[in-house]
Amino acid sequence: MAQLYAKKTSDGLPKALECTDEGLLKVDAELTATIDPTGLATEATAGDIKTAVEALAAATPDTAADDLASMSADLGTIQADIATVKADIALMKTDLAAILAILES
Repeated sequence: MAQLYAKKTSDGLPKALECTDEGLLKVDAELTATIDPTGLATEATAGDIKTAVEALAAATPDTAADDLASMSADLGTIQADIATVKADIALMKTDLAAILAILES
């Protein structure tokens, strides 16, 4: 059994890393987001939104089919990106296993 340690940024002292019961590294993250209200729907833009929705509803079948084809292509790209991320995670797991083997030896 090995224990992994990292150096704290505050004082440089070692800090033990934790993982889940499944062996996944636990990461504590804090996220702050700011919403820019520019372009958000308001009562003043409701008419524009209604017009846009009506235009979409009146789209010819050819236009609708092109939109579906475009969305399908985008979905394929997203699926490829997900596969790349999964492969990267697999490589990271392999690297971690190698590190653990070194530490245990």
